[in-house]
Amino acid sequence: ALGMSLGAHAFDACKTGETASERAGKMRIMVADVAATEDAMAKIAEQVNMLTADKSCDNPNDCAAIGWGIDPCGNFRSFLVYNASQVDASALERLAEQYNQLDQELNQLTEAEITTDCSVFLAEPVLDCVEQVCESQGDRYVVIN
Repeated sequence: ALGMSLGAHAFDACKTGETASERAGKMRIMVADVAATEDAMAKIAEQVNMLTADKSCDNPNDCAAIGWGIDPCGNFRSFLVYNASQVDASALERLAEQYNQLDQELNQLTEAEITTDCSVFLAEPVLDCVEQVCESQGDRYVVIN
């Protein structure tokens, strides 16, 4: 998908009268920006995985979820399930916000295509404490008419 969007970007640049050198420079910057953004996202994801690793629970009230990743429509890609009593919620929220902002930037950098009409999106999951582990009870989708 990245190659396709970079190619489309180059085609748009042709229409604006940019030279081949200018187009190549912009594409190098874009590829570098994409790589840097993906690297930053991976580092944040690693921190979040360590922060939320303990999903043990005594009851469903211990469990919580936070939106993770932003799709091209601006909706969450998924939800991370964690034990709220085991996690520094403000640190997790700050990291998730940083990750989500980077994902939005990545969508713009790669000119991510919207493959849906954006009327269907992932809703916050129903959570439960199953065998003393916080779990999502499956994905739920909302349809906007």
